[in-house]
Formats: sequence, structure tokens, C-alpha cells
Amino acid sequence: MQMFPITLILGKIRMNEETEKLYAIWSIEHSAWWKRTKYGYVKDFKDAGYFPFTEAESIVEQANLLRREECMIPIEQIVISQTNVNFRK
Repeated sequence: MQMFPITLILGKIRMNEETEKLYAIWSIEHSAWWKRTKYGYVKDFKDAGYFPFTEAESIVEQANLLRREECMIPIEQIVISQTNVNFRK
């Protein structure tokens, strides 16, 4: 039986949890969410696109080649209120 360090096993579990989440992409430049089509922006979070980890990571990486203009946020961390969007800690 092959033994693995517990940190390696926990790291794989953590990565699986992260990659199963869906992410919304916030455009810092446009103060809006990326659309589902990945073309254009929307102000209302309910119209935003929700992307799997690897896709969101790729989008943000490509968008931030020159400067940081986009960020990916797990959708479970976003709380919508009547007046604004807040983020859970």
C-alpha cells in the first residue's frame, strides 16, 4: 500500500472543492459583471455568467495581461441586497 502525506491528500480535496464551485467575473474597469456569453457586461448579478473554476481562471488570466481589470468571485460568496452587492468573509 502506498502512503501519501496528509497535506497532499488534503490539498487534492481542497482543489476538488474549489474546482467544483462556480464563479462570477467582476470587471473592475466597467463596474459590471461578465455576461454568460463572455461578451459584454451586465449590472444585475442575476444576469451574470457563472463559470466553472478553470474557465473563470482562464478568462481572468487573459483579461489581466496588462493590468488587473477583472476578478473571479465564488458565487456563494456574493450576497445581493436591494442597493448593492456585498461579499461574505
